[in-house]
Amino acid sequence: DKIPWDALRSILSESIYGGRVDNEFDHAVLKAFINHLFRAESFERDFPLNMESSAEHSLRSPDGRKREQFLEWIDNLPAKGSPTWVG
Repeated sequence: DKIPWDALRSILSESIYGGRVDNEFDHAVLKAFINHLFRAESFERDFPLNMESSAEHSLRSPDGRKREQFLEWIDNLPAKGSPTWVG
């Protein structure tokens, strides 16, 4: 079965989260995050979780399928993340 990405992005950006955002700029940022993260490519290994192009500030998805792998990835993140991780 295919994931209805357009519908999922629309629900997230307009109903679930977007309905709570009353600032146009914040809503545009929210939509940019949703459009970047909620797509088929996000399931690929080493997918860029942020939109930073430099390797130094890039945050890549973990190569894992099990809970323990994700927890290990989280534990290995630096104590202080880059501001580019959140836009």
